[in-house]
Amino acid sequence: MQGILLSALLVLCQLITNAGKITVAACIASERDALLAFKAGFSDPAGGELLAWSRVSCGKNKIGPVVSLDIGHYDLTFSGEINSSLAALTRLVHLNLSGNDFGGATNMLPLLKVLRLNDAFLPATDLNALSHTNFTALRVLELSCSLPRNLGNLTSLSFIQLRANNLEGEIPGSMSRLCNLCHIDLSGNHFSGDITRVANTLFPCMNQLKILDLALNNLTGGNMINGELPKSLKHMKALELLDMSSNQLEGCIPDLPSSVKVLDLSGNHLYGPLPQSLGAKEIYYLSLKENFLSRSITYLCEMVWMEQVLLSLNNFSGVLPNCWRKDSALRVIDFSNNNIHGEISSTMGSLTSLGSLLLHRNKLSGPLPTSLKLCNRLIFLDLSENNLSGTIPTWIGDSLQSLILLSLRSNNFSGEIPELLSQLHALQILDIADNNLSGPVPKSLGNLAAMQLGRHMIQQQFSTISDIHFMVYGAGGAVLYRLYAYLYLNSLLAGKLQYNGTAFYIDLSGNQLAGEIPIEIGFLSGLTGLNLSGNHIRGSIPEEFGNLRSLEVLDLSRNDLSGPIPQSFLSLSGLSHLNLSYSDLSGAIPFGNELATFAESTYFGNANLCGPPLSRSCLYHRRKHQLKFDTGTYLSALLGFAFGFCIMFVILIPYMVA
Repeated sequence: MQGILLSALLVLCQLITNAGKITVAACIASERDALLAFKAGFSDPAGGELLAWSRVSCGKNKIGPVVSLDIGHYDLTFSGEINSSLAALTRLVHLNLSGNDFGGATNMLPLLKVLRLNDAFLPATDLNALSHTNFTALRVLELSCSLPRNLGNLTSLSFIQLRANNLEGEIPGSMSRLCNLCHIDLSGNHFSGDITRVANTLFPCMNQLKILDLALNNLTGGNMINGELPKSLKHMKALELLDMSSNQLEGCIPDLPSSVKVLDLSGNHLYGPLPQSLGAKEIYYLSLKENFLSRSITYLCEMVWMEQVLLSLNNFSGVLPNCWRKDSALRVIDFSNNNIHGEISSTMGSLTSLGSLLLHRNKLSGPLPTSLKLCNRLIFLDLSENNLSGTIPTWIGDSLQSLILLSLRSNNFSGEIPELLSQLHALQILDIADNNLSGPVPKSLGNLAAMQLGRHMIQQQFSTISDIHFMVYGAGGAVLYRLYAYLYLNSLLAGKLQYNGTAFYIDLSGNQLAGEIPIEIGFLSGLTGLNLSGNHIRGSIPEEFGNLRSLEVLDLSRNDLSGPIPQSFLSLSGLSHLNLSYSDLSGAIPFGNELATFAESTYFGNANLCGPPLSRSCLYHRRKHQLKFDTGTYLSALLGFAFGFCIMFVILIPYMVA
């Protein structure tokens, strides 16, 4: 305890250590005493160790009244209530008590502009005393506890952040008096109530509000049901960011203020068409995914400043926009899981900044437009589960060399797999399953560099090029929006791999591929998944597959493979899924290590395989085959002898007659 008291005395007035000597800047004596009285309430969290408070400011040149006290996240424990001596710090402007454990709060700090109490374990009953405070100059308030009843008394407040707590109930109506607010963040709580009442309560005088974040709550309904924006919100000409994602909002989206640059209404129950105005044409970020929105999206290509447009998991129909411009800033397009039909628009080739094009699970048809080869910054190209046709273009390997993911599965592509795909040196996912592809598995796939090197080398490169982000500047500073590639990959690979941030996967299943498995596939030592099932591949399984030490998933089922299972499979220590069923493999199944964990179904449909986990004994199997061989040999010899005897008899008949 003596160490704590000593630190309070020294550091509250700016402890300065120089060559082992301590000098103390002069603070006003009365305020120094007030800080010592406040400090006396702390218990010792560090077993008597010296605690360095280095963030106490005593006016100009560190001399004079205390204007800033910052002891945030020192894990201090306070005994009893906060001492009322803090009220003597009448010039205090900045107070940070976050991340500690307090039992109460003072309420007479008339000049206080910044109060941070998040994670301070303050009882809700004490925070309700804010209704009797003299915090009239407060501009920034951060709390992580129950919401005060009379928050509206803090009329100078310009920034309020209460995100990611367990706050419940309705947003208090007293906030309608906070006319100076520029930034409201109430996201990640359990607030409920009608969005109409919230809008009509909060926004009538908030004409300076730039950022409104009510995401991840339980807000419902509202005037949006009638497609009408509450008038109080419509006149908020400064609003730049509106985030009401992951609530329970219903109805149509109304026209929005032209100032909106970031709009996120994803994860609601909104329906109907898009409004004529979704904010300014300078909108940066638009996310309406996971709703029930419908009809056309053709005018979206007019928003030349937009960087991300996410409309997946809706009921949009019609054709893709075809007015994309070369000066567009688009980096991410996600129109997946809708009912969009027709061909991929040729003007998409104008989007030279595009990093992610996700059009999977629609009704698109026709060939891939040649203009897409101009999108040479593409990282993700997912066109799976459509009705696309034609051959897989060779220009994909020639021009799109930044691709991490290429998915064309479940379409109507035909012809052979282009050898030039081997030039995609960053490729981690190649999925062209369930098409009508023919010809051999290209040997050149063994040259895919990222799959040779694996996750250990590629991780840093992957995290760099896949971090697509932009910033929106508002009253509270910069708000950063990002699309992390691994989040998308994680959902894509769910159920296929135990995905941990990187994956190297080839899926060529469900085609008409023939020929043998090239031994060059065994060079892809970073490969975590390989699926060649449902083709007409013949020959033996390469012994080189034992080099695939990162392999977790291997499916070679429903082919025409023959010969034994390589003994090198015993080296595949990470293998969690194996399917070799329904081919013509023969011999004893290698037993041990991971192979000992697989069920009998792994090997079904191979009549000449034996050994555990199959019930066929290899000893009996060998005897049976030996018996067949001996019997066959005996019969062949007997028939040969009889045939020779007949020939000799025919030759000797004339002599016998004579």
